[in-house]
Amino acid sequence: MKLEVGRSYGVKELVDIVKNKGDRDFDQDGKERYIPANLYDVYIAEHAELTADSVLYVGQCVEIDVNDNTIYPEEVLKNHLEFHYSCQNFQDVIDLAYSQKKDASIDEFVTCLNHYSEKDDFLDLEQTGR
Repeated sequence: MKLEVGRSYGVKELVDIVKNKGDRDFDQDGKERYIPANLYDVYIAEHAELTADSVLYVGQCVEIDVNDNTIYPEEVLKNHLEFHYSCQNFQDVIDLAYSQKKDASIDEFVTCLNHYSEKDDFLDLEQTGR
């Protein structure tokens, strides 16, 4: 499944897309290609805690104007959402957890994502015995 920017996903669905690299493009040699148009941010309802049942909105990236003002996508403001992850951080957390444990549960992925949000550090599933 290919990721669509500008729509909401359940956590499991989004994790599965990212885990299977449906949010990225690759060249003929299988190397990931950097395409700025593929960048996105992940948003969640204001003051919500990420759980396995959360709904996440995948939208355009937050922008900073010339006066250092933060500009959020209109959909984010309209629906009272807040920034939760950049695509790079979300991808890195999911990729690492998946590389450590191919059969990680959605709860384990959520634990890894929350750990990263709270500590700006990756949770090592191998070391925790999860």
